Amino acid sequence: MEAGANSATSFHTDADLAIGNLSVPKGDYTFTRSWKIQTTGQLIINKQTGQWGLTYDASQDLGRVKMSMSDPPAPIEVYKIP
Repeated sequence: MEAGANSATSFHTDADLAIGNLSVPKGDYTFTRSWKIQTTGQLIINKQTGQWGLTYDASQDLGRVKMSMSDPPAPIEVYKIP
């Protein structure tokens, strides 16, 4: 369920944010995501930090924002491994 591999994807903000219709006060959070199908899902912002592996406590969710996924109109970046 985590957005990152192994440790949860965390972020810190020094300012209050608005993500979609969700107000996110300044502080430390974890990003999690839930996909219903390949192109739609939710971004879950969780107040719990420091998780590892599949540890996830839904009671710590600050909130959820609907997301959709689509291909960009042109490549954004190319990554090459020598």
